Amino acid sequence: MGALTILNQHAHKAHFVEHRGTLYGLTKRNILWRYNFKTHTYQEVKQVDKHVTSISDMSDTQLLFVKRISQKKKSR
Repeated sequence: MGALTILNQHAHKAHFVEHRGTLYGLTKRNILWRYNFKTHTYQEVKQVDKHVTSISDMSDTQLLFVKRISQKKKSR
């Protein structure tokens, strides 16, 4: 199966981060996934908090997520 076919099946949010030949993204169920371009392998890595909206940045050891935090306005 080709890379685009695999990514179309699993990619939900338009925010992707590439790091050292591996693409990272989130599924509809907020599962962090990675796709290695060299080995053509897809792997679901970890469930993340339901309020995470995207991956902002990453280093060799850490990921930086964007998290939506909202508060309902009280009516008077």
